[in-house]
Amino acid sequence: MENLYHLKASLPLTSAADASERFDKQALLQLHELARQQLGNVPQGIFQARLSFTDTIGSSGGASSVPLEKLRPISFTQLQVGRVHRGRVLYGTICAEAFRISGIMTMLEDGHGLGVRLAIYNAAHSQTNIQRLYPRGAKVAIREPYFKRAADGSLAIRVDNPANVEMVVTHKEQKRRESLPNVDVEELRKKGNSCFREKQWDAAAEYYTKCIEAALLQLKKGSSNDNNDINTSLLHAYSNRSETRLRVKEFELALEDSEKALGIDSGNLKALYRKGRALVGVRQYAASCECLEKANEASPGQFEIQEALRHAKTLYSQSRNGKYDISDYLLGRESSTPEVADFIGPLEIKMTKDGRGRGLYAKREITTGQLLLVSNAVAVAFEDDWAGINVDHRGNINLPSQEELVAAVVSAARKSQRLLQQLYSLDDYSAPSSLDVPAIDLFKTQGQIAAGKEILQVDVNRIRDIISRKSFGGAEQTFASRSKIYEAKLVQRGQNFSGLWLLPSFIKHSCLPNSSRLKVGSAMFIHACKPIKRGEEITISYFDTLVPLPQREAMCESWGFKCNCRRCILELSLKAALEPISGRFEELHDKALEETNAARYLEGFDADLPICAEFAKLFVEAEKIISSSALLKTEKERNWIRTSFVSAYLAGTQSNDFFTTSLMECVPSGEEVMEAIQNAVPGDIRTLVMVAQQLEGAKRWFGDESLFITRRASEQAREACIRVFGRHSEDVLKALILQHSDCHLF
Repeated sequence: MENLYHLKASLPLTSAADASERFDKQALLQLHELARQQLGNVPQGIFQARLSFTDTIGSSGGASSVPLEKLRPISFTQLQVGRVHRGRVLYGTICAEAFRISGIMTMLEDGHGLGVRLAIYNAAHSQTNIQRLYPRGAKVAIREPYFKRAADGSLAIRVDNPANVEMVVTHKEQKRRESLPNVDVEELRKKGNSCFREKQWDAAAEYYTKCIEAALLQLKKGSSNDNNDINTSLLHAYSNRSETRLRVKEFELALEDSEKALGIDSGNLKALYRKGRALVGVRQYAASCECLEKANEASPGQFEIQEALRHAKTLYSQSRNGKYDISDYLLGRESSTPEVADFIGPLEIKMTKDGRGRGLYAKREITTGQLLLVSNAVAVAFEDDWAGINVDHRGNINLPSQEELVAAVVSAARKSQRLLQQLYSLDDYSAPSSLDVPAIDLFKTQGQIAAGKEILQVDVNRIRDIISRKSFGGAEQTFASRSKIYEAKLVQRGQNFSGLWLLPSFIKHSCLPNSSRLKVGSAMFIHACKPIKRGEEITISYFDTLVPLPQREAMCESWGFKCNCRRCILELSLKAALEPISGRFEELHDKALEETNAARYLEGFDADLPICAEFAKLFVEAEKIISSSALLKTEKERNWIRTSFVSAYLAGTQSNDFFTTSLMECVPSGEEVMEAIQNAVPGDIRTLVMVAQQLEGAKRWFGDESLFITRRASEQAREACIRVFGRHSEDVLKALILQHSDCHLF
């Protein structure tokens, strides 16, 4: 929950705590209104400091399954701090204007003049929709309320699952329902249309729903003399509500409405068009093409239908063949992110042989650059440079985007049983031996809900736990993500967000990965960065692995696992010898990065950079240990360890001081360093930058088409580009290589 009363010094902390202790309605209302005015219009993506209401201890996170009438009422004054009141229900009336920051903030009053703060989390809605969902004056029932104290001492009810806030049917609402047989259904539909034109999607859907309720009741009771008119209104209400649900991406509900409309008139053009688009939304591309073909045949020449059909056919082809044209996006010629379909290559989910749980495996031989899968994110949460911090009850600082991501995923899960089934299949909290291995068909675009499965309930805490261990983004990159290389003309541009991807969640980390990941908007492309054998596990790097073992161990620990790849085991045997170097690595890295970034703002970049030169000496020291160690039997093994210190080398290449010392005699050539990285992490983008710069240098010295060295450098650059970006046409590969020739290595 937002620390509404701590953000501004002018807000009295003690009054918030005292007022909440006394359930002082008027004092709490004043504080709420002041906070709403100060924070209620903050743009999305700007986060404030948060209370420890992010602590969900004691809260189940799931929806209460007990019928409302079987829960015993509890009054405000009976609430006990720090307790989830099982088997109880709290009735109240919303008495303040709700607003959203990370959660929805509002207030309840009882019938005795008392008030209490209410925070509803994991409800991803716009500010406009909040007023409609939680309007002032609405009677609500809070199932099994959780009453807790925040860090500032104030008290509030926290709701983690919005399903536990139920609107109570008031006497006025009951009267409205009783009058449905006499309501003018067409008038309700017209009001819905009016709201639709104003882009008030929720309001429009509400009117269409009332129209549908009234029409069905009138048809059932025979209270109308003209059933044909009622059926026509019902048809249009279903079809129009389908469109409103498409606008808010409630695709399964939109599909259901369009099918009901087609049940009344199987040839209705708008319903066919909307069903086709809804089928795209649930990723049933073949069925979408069939539906839109039917609409196109019924009304040839309709631009919107033809465009929707073309789009559906493109996505169907992508999902079947794994052929994507994203070259304009990669090269920066297209500002918008292309919409792409999910694709699953020759893969299967299996238990790992070493007890690490479930992993993704190759079903046949895979070549370098081959596309393995494409996965659109379930949801993403954008981070902001102005973001505040989120401090939990243990004093841990969490990424501000995580709670935003939880809310977005929960919101998406409420709209789709199939998605909820997919989400819960990611849960690996139990022992590996007891985990189910889901069929990969569950994640295919034409997949359906598994037959015989019970209706799943949204469990917020379970989803939060899955996200904490399975999401990508945010803190996954440490060193390289701070480098200017990631701010150059790369696909990472402007994509500072965290997200949850389904099938990629099964891919395990390795510091010797055989695959690379590439983000295109919120879609994740996974392709092989080296040949992969049949039956071999697919692995990627979760974070930058061009760092020493202690830093990699710390990152693995933050993800909740220990890496036992061959590189980590080998480097562990040298840990004592390398420890003096590793201990200075992070501090010097950050100082060297600050130095190079500052130098880039000066006229010309050639400069003496003493910190970079000092940092580079760590690579020289490490090289002496690596070259003399009897534990390293092959050049490949030496390269694995060399890669851990290569950032120091890359920093040294920025400094004139480094090249004027005799230290260079102990250092491998740039080509050897590049080979070392490719041995360990062949899909690392720095290999592409290094070889692209070598190629441009060779062209300057020897000409585009002359000498063997230029042709050899061209082939090396092409191979490096394929490892990073996958397979593309020769023209696209050449353009990508050229694009990266002016990027910074450090």
